[in-house]
Amino acid sequence: PPPAPAAASTPAPSATAAVSNPYAAKAAPSNPYAAKAPAAAAPPNPYAKAASSGAASVNPYAKAASSAPSNPYAQKAKASNSSSSFNTTAKPKGPPPGGGRAKIDDSSALWADKYAPSHLSHIMGNGGAVKNLTNWINNWEAVWNSNSKPGKMAKRAALLSGPPGIGKTTTATLVAEACNRQVIEKNASDARGKKALEASMGDILGSQVLSFGGKKERKKRLLIMDEVDGMGAGDRAGMAELIKLIKTSKIPIICICNDRSSQKVRSLANHCLDLKFSRPIKSVIARRAVEIGNNENMDIEQNAAEALAESCGNDIRQVLNALQMWATKGKAKGNDGKRVTLRYMEFKDRAGEIGKDEMLRVSMFDAGKMIMEGRRGMKGKSDADKRKHFLKRNDAFFTDYGMMGLLVHQNYPKVLGQEFKNTKTTKEKQGVLGRLADATGVMSDFGLMENMIRGGDQHWELLTSTAALVVQTGSIAGGENGGFLPGFPEFPGWLGKNSSRGKHTRMLGEFQHHLNKAVGVSLDEIRSSYIPGFRTKVLSLMKSPEGARTSDVIEIMDEYGLSREDIFETLDEFNMTKKDADKFANLDSKVKSAFTRAYNSVAHKSQALVAEQGVGGKKKKVKKEKLESKELGVVDEDGGEEEDEDDSEDEDAKKVMAAFAKKGKKAAAKKGAAAKKKATKKKKT
Repeated sequence: PPPAPAAASTPAPSATAAVSNPYAAKAAPSNPYAAKAPAAAAPPNPYAKAASSGAASVNPYAKAASSAPSNPYAQKAKASNSSSSFNTTAKPKGPPPGGGRAKIDDSSALWADKYAPSHLSHIMGNGGAVKNLTNWINNWEAVWNSNSKPGKMAKRAALLSGPPGIGKTTTATLVAEACNRQVIEKNASDARGKKALEASMGDILGSQVLSFGGKKERKKRLLIMDEVDGMGAGDRAGMAELIKLIKTSKIPIICICNDRSSQKVRSLANHCLDLKFSRPIKSVIARRAVEIGNNENMDIEQNAAEALAESCGNDIRQVLNALQMWATKGKAKGNDGKRVTLRYMEFKDRAGEIGKDEMLRVSMFDAGKMIMEGRRGMKGKSDADKRKHFLKRNDAFFTDYGMMGLLVHQNYPKVLGQEFKNTKTTKEKQGVLGRLADATGVMSDFGLMENMIRGGDQHWELLTSTAALVVQTGSIAGGENGGFLPGFPEFPGWLGKNSSRGKHTRMLGEFQHHLNKAVGVSLDEIRSSYIPGFRTKVLSLMKSPEGARTSDVIEIMDEYGLSREDIFETLDEFNMTKKDADKFANLDSKVKSAFTRAYNSVAHKSQALVAEQGVGGKKKKVKKEKLESKELGVVDEDGGEEEDEDDSEDEDAKKVMAAFAKKGKKAAAKKGAAAKKKATKKKKT
């Protein structure tokens, strides 16, 4: 075949091929250096648009380069380097706020006094309560000392409640001063009984005070009653008198307490504006502690300050006392003139020296659970840690040493019962039962010592030994690795049983007293023999197929000197059978009513019953018998002469009332005659 033409075998290069060529693309007009020159390409370019809107300094890339020192990564790195020793960025430039009760530059004053708030802005937390208290004081005069009728929610007094050390009294004082009030304070050191309040509060509860210093200024008064929950036996009827004064007071009264749940405070709260204060969070307290430490030549780590606040239960006053003690000890060690340091690890090593006792914030039930679970969590710990844990459990006993033994006695079998359920082999079960026997023996020893402490001799020196026995019971119940108490500790059932025992003893004593007319026997014999016999006999007569034989029952009761309560209450209370049919309370109501009518219609001659029912009972006497007994001067068994005395007293009372009525009639007649005279005079004129 003929050869193909040269033009067809080698096609001419097109424009698209030239554009796709990478080497050709570099030489094309799309070169970035060449693109800056033409003005036509500038509008669609976002970077060129930003440049055209202003000067070149607006360029974001140029701005970022010029502000390189504010790079967040660089700032964080700087902070992390400085926080390895102390957080220097948290140090304030000036002294911290304070000066409430002492000058800040007074080196001999307590830090809690030096840095007490001197202005409302210095108070940490409880902003809502402070605002409500301020509004209440400012509006008090308009509500109570004006002609307008106060609303139902208006209160003459305010009640500030909350844990100690959070600044309730300081807040009340500062708010009163901010509202231009003269503060008068009464606390637990003052006599606050009924007579003392009546004598001292008459002038205080006036409306205002005059100040003659240069410029006459009238200041309203405000009364602060601090620690009202401590008004006890020494302040007899003080709380009732305080409530009475609140109802008629012409000035606002602020009452302060720690225990809001107290019964005395609850009755007071009904007449007050209830404001509850809470502790500030630990981070806020730690920040203030760092500021104060810096002013006192101390370097305090933030996390150490937070740990200190937590160990003190967020009590700012206790935190400042602890810091002052730490600084004093640091200076005593030869660091005088140098800055005292408080690092986290240093605080952990010496937390027990300056922190608040942890057991003061633990409830009785939590402390009991800690004791009953024994050495829980101590597996693999050192001997020093185990000893420390034992002392902690020993201290837990004194959270409430009067109740802790009963609480442990009620719940320690549950710890062993939980372990018994989880054991599988017979040997393991026998081991748990053996520990139960040992723990019971220790609790028996505790009972003997407790009886010696609270008995006649009162050997209180054995109290620490009882604590050790209770802790030993928990250690035995928990075993080597500690046990587990499921759920919440159960309240001691012994208290209810002891109350029932006292009631039963009293009822048996009364039954024995009545029975002495016929027989003289001991309580044990009455309980074991006489009560079951009486119950069987009386029930058989009351449930007779022929009908209730009430006359026979009353005859037996009179023979032995028993009362209706002995039959229907005492015999039922000591019924050991669970059958409802054996109870007098379940008899037919018609039978019981008929028995009561028959019993009350007859006079009962037992001396014990006469002494108990006495002259208060209704006894019908014939007039002739009364006259004969009066003439002879004889006292009959039913107390006839005493009734005659009562009758004579009634007659005397009637005579006195008649005399007063007669006098009143005379006075009314005189008044009427005078009015008629006046009317006739007016007519004549």
